[in-house]
Amino acid sequence: MIIKRTKDIKIFNSLNKIYHITDQMSKVSRRKNKKIRIKGSTIAQLLFAGMFYREKSINQIMEKTHKRKLYKKMFKCNELVPKTHGFIDGIKDLKVSDIAKINKNIIKKSKENKIYRRGTIDNLLAVGIDGTEAFGSYKRKWNNCYNKKIKNKKIIDGKKQIVEEEHHEQICVFARIVGKRPGVLLGYEKVTSNGNEGKQEFEPNVGIKLIQKLKKTYGNGIDVIVGDAIYLRESVIKAVLKEGYQGVFRLKDNNKLLLENAKGLFKVSQMKEYKSKGKKIKYWSDKFEYYGFKVKVVKYEEEDKKGKKQEIYVACTDINMSEKTINKIIHARWDIENNGFYELKNQWNMNHCYIANENAIDVILQMIMMSYNLWELYIYGHLHDFEKMEITKIGFIEEIKELFFANNCKAWNYSSA
Repeated sequence: MIIKRTKDIKIFNSLNKIYHITDQMSKVSRRKNKKIRIKGSTIAQLLFAGMFYREKSINQIMEKTHKRKLYKKMFKCNELVPKTHGFIDGIKDLKVSDIAKINKNIIKKSKENKIYRRGTIDNLLAVGIDGTEAFGSYKRKWNNCYNKKIKNKKIIDGKKQIVEEEHHEQICVFARIVGKRPGVLLGYEKVTSNGNEGKQEFEPNVGIKLIQKLKKTYGNGIDVIVGDAIYLRESVIKAVLKEGYQGVFRLKDNNKLLLENAKGLFKVSQMKEYKSKGKKIKYWSDKFEYYGFKVKVVKYEEEDKKGKKQEIYVACTDINMSEKTINKIIHARWDIENNGFYELKNQWNMNHCYIANENAIDVILQMIMMSYNLWELYIYGHLHDFEKMEITKIGFIEEIKELFFANNCKAWNYSSA
C-alpha cells in the first residue's frame, strides 16, 4: 500500500479537529519544581510524540530531537526544548491529572460521536477488566513498586548457573472495551505494594475501585463488566450492580460451592445446543443464589472444526441475558489480553521502565493509553475500510511515522499554536 506524503498531516489534522489534541496539550502544567525552566506543555508535547510513534526509550526520543533534529521541528525556533536530564526531570514533575483529563475528553468525544451506538456485543457495550504487570526492571525501583524474586539462568565463569534476582514492576488493573474494535482503554488503577513479595493490595479490591471510577468518569453507557474468575466474589458483584452494570465472570474452583452445585444440577438438567462460527456448542443453564444475589450459571461444552473440545462455566448477574450472548461476552474477555496487553507490552513498550519514578510512570502510562486509543479510534473508527488495506496496524503506524519525519514534522507543528 502506498500512502500519499500528505497523509500524516491529514491524520493529525483529523484527530486534532475531533479531539483538540493541540489545545489540550498546551494546557498541561508541571507541579512545583522551580529548578525546571521548560514549560510543562513542551515536555508533554515531546513525550506524547515519542509515545504516539512508539519510541522505545527516552534516549531514542532525545536522539531524534537533538542529534537528528526531527522532533525539534515541531516547536518554534526560540522554544526551549529539553535535553535528556531536563526532559526526565520534567516528566517527573508533570501533573498526571492534566493528562488524564485529556484521555477522559478523548473517550467522552468518541461516545458523543456514537462510535459504539450499537454496542460491541448484541447491542450491549462490554468492558473487560484484568490485571497485568508493566514497566519491569531488574536494576531500578520506585515507590509502591512490586518486588519479586525471579530465578534466571546465567553464564558465570563459563558455566550455566541459576541466579535469583530481584525484579521490580508496576501491577495495574485495566478496563478496556471488548467485543469490537476500536478497543479503547477506559482507565486503570494501580495495585499498591509495600515492596515485599506477596504483600500487595488484593486485585479484586483494585477492580472495585476501577469500576467505581468508570461510573464517576463516564457515567452511563457501559452495560456489562466481564472478568476472570478472580473477580467473581460478593464485593465485586455488589459494586457492579450498585453502579448500574451487569457482570459476566468465569466460574472456577475459587467458588467451589457454586461450581459443585451447578455441576450436580446440570447432570440431571436438559441440554441445549447451537452452532456459532463453526463451533458446536452444548449448554446447560439455571439460576442460583450467590451471597444473596440471583445469578445465572451456564455450562458450555464447545467443539471446533478440528474436534478440539473445551468446557467452561460462566456466572452472569443478569438472569434474563441469553446464553448465546453470555457466551459471546465471556469469549470477548480475551480481547483485553490478546489485543490489549499483548499490544501494549510488545508494540507500545509498556513493559519497558522508561523512568523509575512513581509520578513519571503514571505520566507515561497515561501517554501510552492516549496514543493507543487515538490510533484505535482512527484506524478502526474513522478508516472504515482499514481491514481491506492488507497492512497491519503497526505497519500502518510505521509508514505514517516515516512520512511524519520526511515532511519535517509539519503535521505536529506547534509553532502555529
